[in-house]
Amino acid sequence: MESSDALSSLGMKFAIVGTVGWVISAGLTAAIAGDINNGGLYGGSLGINQFSGIMWSLGFLLVFNRYIWKGNYINQKLPT
Repeated sequence: MESSDALSSLGMKFAIVGTVGWVISAGLTAAIAGDINNGGLYGGSLGINQFSGIMWSLGFLLVFNRYIWKGNYINQKLPT
């Protein structure tokens, strides 16, 4: 296993955590829309959404870097 494979595996975990956080944030937003008394959930929803966005972005970056470091992305010929 190379270092790029380990980073790609870690990146997938980050992306999964980001996706799960996004789903939870969407659920909290739907709960806010369902009842006006649930307005206090907005802060939690916003925090989870921002954290999830950062985690997903880092995960995508790590997975994409695996392809760059292994040479699978740059060395492919473009279709003409």
